[in-house]
Amino acid sequence: MGCRAAQPDMVIRAVGLTRTIWVRAKGMATNTGPFLGPPSGLPVRFTVLDIARIVDGRIVEHWGVPDRFEILVRTGRLPVAAASAGASQP
Repeated sequence: MGCRAAQPDMVIRAVGLTRTIWVRAKGMATNTGPFLGPPSGLPVRFTVLDIARIVDGRIVEHWGVPDRFEILVRTGRLPVAAASAGASQP
């Protein structure tokens, strides 16, 4: 079920309409330090959304939003239910 179907009264409002750039990036790392538990030693791939506000050609504000759920799944901290027929595993 999609987010809109689960919350049909959702309202989304744009804020801070300025010169803003959005970047969706993929990160890769090895979990060798504590992250919501001891190091797992597992390789981790995850998505990051970076948002930056630009003034006079310079970044004056930055927000980085990593997909923490994806990191938790890939480090074994968050169990994943068995995939239904036809669905792919992370």
